[in-house]
Amino acid sequence: MELLLDDTCQLLFPSDIINGSLLINASNQASSYVNDPIIRIIGYTLIWKNKCKTETEEYSLFYEDKPIIYREDKNLSSTDISTISSKMYTFYLTLPDNLPTSFEVPFGHTRYKISAYYNGITVFKFFSVGQKIELKKCNKIIEKKTNYNAPLFCCFHSIIKASFKIDHTPCVPGEIIFLDAFITNNSWEDIIFTKAFIVQIVKYWKDHTIFPIKYSRVISEITRGIITSGSSQVWIKQPLALPAVIPTTRLRQNPFNFFEIEYKLKIRITLQNSKKKTLLTKKIFVGNKDERYKKLQEPLNKFESINFSVEDCFMSKHENIDFIPKYLVRKI
Repeated sequence: MELLLDDTCQLLFPSDIINGSLLINASNQASSYVNDPIIRIIGYTLIWKNKCKTETEEYSLFYEDKPIIYREDKNLSSTDISTISSKMYTFYLTLPDNLPTSFEVPFGHTRYKISAYYNGITVFKFFSVGQKIELKKCNKIIEKKTNYNAPLFCCFHSIIKASFKIDHTPCVPGEIIFLDAFITNNSWEDIIFTKAFIVQIVKYWKDHTIFPIKYSRVISEITRGIITSGSSQVWIKQPLALPAVIPTTRLRQNPFNFFEIEYKLKIRITLQNSKKKTLLTKKIFVGNKDERYKKLQEPLNKFESINFSVEDCFMSKHENIDFIPKYLVRKI
């Protein structure tokens, strides 16, 4: 028995139609079994109790439905004897308009699963659902100057000066943020390296708790080398690429959002004594519906014409996760 989803279902949005088919081979059939298969679609959020992912701490089933099923009139035939007299069912379902985005972190996930049961056999498949997050503000150039007083002995201080320029925010996955910077090291110690990075910050509130679980991971970074005492370093259009990630997600956007996700751009120096100092922290809003381009309300097979495509989640590829959600990415 094989469960198939149409290519357009690789990433769905609320109110989209999910289309698929179920192929039941002759070996799965029983002469006395005449009922149609049972197909079920669910959406749920799960939080693990331990790192081994063997025990569930919280489970919330926020969506459950059954699609409309049609049986093909003609039996399938093939040169392969195993598929002779196989049955084919097609199905479809319109998703509701208030679903949260598929998301994966090491301690839990929000997932969507479609399962089919027939003659004692169950098969299932996960699929991705997204939310359309609009970028309402125009691109904005950010400029900032900062000083850091590096302590020396008991009462003396030396100054590290820095100025930064970020070419635009907000942004969409697939875009590149370019950084300009001028860093002057007037301290008595060398700066071993300077790092600029974008961090994804995840918050989840367990039931009956005030403070959330917090989890952060770096999704993009660049590193520049040493700045000796008394010298300077210049950055000109240093690129920070934004990979395929979930958009900025807030709990107030949707009553079924269980995770809150935000992004921050940080620039940090590491001194010779291993002391680290963050010179810049700036929130970055990430969306996936840019009004500068055509609206993303066309079928996914038309994304080619509007410079967007669907890609696997960047972080999930590198983590031990058994399902990789898909997100929209602007093609440069």
